[in-house]
Amino acid sequence: MIDPIHEYSREEGQSITGGYVYRGKEIPKLVGSYLYGDFVTGKIWALKQKNGKKISNELVIQVPFQISTFGQDISGEVYFTDFGSGNIFRIAKKN
Repeated sequence: MIDPIHEYSREEGQSITGGYVYRGKEIPKLVGSYLYGDFVTGKIWALKQKNGKKISNELVIQVPFQISTFGQDISGEVYFTDFGSGNIFRIAKKN
């Protein structure tokens, strides 16, 4: 077992929901970032690392619901699901 690349406090979040490395084309600045969220707070972050060391961890969005899971399509775009409604959302650029 190796040490974690990143961890966060209970003030920042309470239940991590694992995600995917972004390999899509819609948001170039996220390419190579591990997108993950917190079930309780609705926050989604983009974690970048190099050689097993954290480079950055930026908040991408905070939604007003519980994030239950992430998915990724064949194009590398990342999706997440609202636990309460079951709705599926795609991470996309703001208009």
